[in-house]
Amino acid sequence: MLSTQKWCYQHMSADDQSAPVLTVEQIRMAKAALGWSNPIIAEKTGLHRNTLNRAENGEAKRSTLELLRHVFEAAGLEFIPENGGGAGIRFRERKG
Repeated sequence: MLSTQKWCYQHMSADDQSAPVLTVEQIRMAKAALGWSNPIIAEKTGLHRNTLNRAENGEAKRSTLELLRHVFEAAGLEFIPENGGGAGIRFRERKG
């Protein structure tokens, strides 16, 4: 069975291909978990809505994905790698 998971590889060098920053599904999960729309993410990142749409379609530059990941992590999310069970997200454990 083919995986429907789409990695965001566009514009990455061959050396970077083994370590995707985010999957399309992780971007969508993060948006849903935080209740953020593209206008909110655009405000928080300074990215244009077209850039965000490209990210959700798997056509983002690595720098865009790194920025999105940083902003999502700053909001309390943790990204889970695909280690046999599929890539995902979760909220970081709250301390205290």
